[in-house]
Amino acid sequence: MINESQKFLNFLKKKRKAVSFLFAVTLLLYLPMLTNFSYSIDSEAVVDNSKDLLFSWLTIDRFGLVALKKFFLFGLDLNPYFINTLTYLLMAFSAVILLYIIDQLIQTTPWIPLLAVTLYLVSPIHFEQNSFVLQSVEVMIGFNLMFVGMIALGMPGNKVSPKRLIFGMLFLTASFSIYPSIVIGASTLAIIILHLHELNKPFATFSVYFRHLVRYIALILSSLLTYVALDQIIKYFAHAPKNSYIQTAWGHMDTSLLMQIALAKFKQFFIFPNQPFELSVVTYLAVVTFALVLIMGLIRKQIRWTILLDIIAEYILVLSLLILLGNMIGPIRSLTPTVPLVMIVYSLTVMTMMPNKRLLLVVGMSFSIFALMLSKTTSDLEQSFIISYENEVKFSDKIVTSVQELGINNFDQYRLVIVGEKRFNSPLTEMGEMIGNPRLQ
Repeated sequence: MINESQKFLNFLKKKRKAVSFLFAVTLLLYLPMLTNFSYSIDSEAVVDNSKDLLFSWLTIDRFGLVALKKFFLFGLDLNPYFINTLTYLLMAFSAVILLYIIDQLIQTTPWIPLLAVTLYLVSPIHFEQNSFVLQSVEVMIGFNLMFVGMIALGMPGNKVSPKRLIFGMLFLTASFSIYPSIVIGASTLAIIILHLHELNKPFATFSVYFRHLVRYIALILSSLLTYVALDQIIKYFAHAPKNSYIQTAWGHMDTSLLMQIALAKFKQFFIFPNQPFELSVVTYLAVVTFALVLIMGLIRKQIRWTILLDIIAEYILVLSLLILLGNMIGPIRSLTPTVPLVMIVYSLTVMTMMPNKRLLLVVGMSFSIFALMLSKTTSDLEQSFIISYENEVKFSDKIVTSVQELGINNFDQYRLVIVGEKRFNSPLTEMGEMIGNPRLQ
């Protein structure tokens, strides 16, 4: 790990401009959130009754999130400025780690990996996750732990000591305990690492590829089992009941009807153009990437079958929540970091497969325009979130004034309970969770 740390420091020195660019993009894009005081009813609940909220997180298998939230509750009050600043610094740092991983795996024109990581950084799905200030810092810590954990497990072809493997698995276990959907993210990143390695240096045989794949599966599975065991132990001693936060519809509905619903959801989110998250672009990119690798393989008379398998596996992981749940894709924020990671590897594959510089420049320009479009969407969501918060504050103040005019002054506790109940039980809120609209959260 000491050698890896030194390699990372050398990378930071070598890539100073690229690192500065990623932090500058983060600052410019997310400046409105860094300079505005806004939070949701959920965040008020932390101040009003953090004990019950933290206990509810234990029931949904997030003991790491509970531990971190207890740490960050230190101080006088909830501080959105501190939360947002730390959140986006951590997000920029996660982008730097991803650039480091790419740098270890492929050698190409410097602007290509930087552009691919920029697509990750400006993704509107990240804003959907981070606008939920109740857990944004902790989830970003989880992302970074997962990225570092995968680095600790080693890149293909590199020998890794048992001590380093243990550290890597512990990092992964910690990340899973913060946000369980990171399990899908870690699985995706493992496939991506193999994919990127093959772009630079194809595996000699399929058995060599399969051996690396099984190694990653075994390590991630071991980390997952460790997380599950720790979770059960902690819940047992905390007397935390089981909570079906997200439950699969398979086995609870008619299978033929459920398949129709799943297909309809697939078309809605991953085939037809949709705003604001543009999930359908992942499907289009998957098709283009697959076709390009196949065509170039035919032209060069050497088809990269394992890369084709990687492309399919990455896309299946994007759809994994829909496949597991059957009737919904879950909260949009659960698709991070999987969707942005897959966008990285597909865009990198397309750009590195270009046969000449002219085509590469055209494709690079296209991805740059797409990055600007994502940035615009993310910026729009920020403004929508801020305006919505300000309107809600005005509406709340109007209610307070009206109640005071009736001669009622001791109502703060009742106001929080009423509004909080509406926040958690409103059908509109539930719809917001499904479609990922921050304004409805």
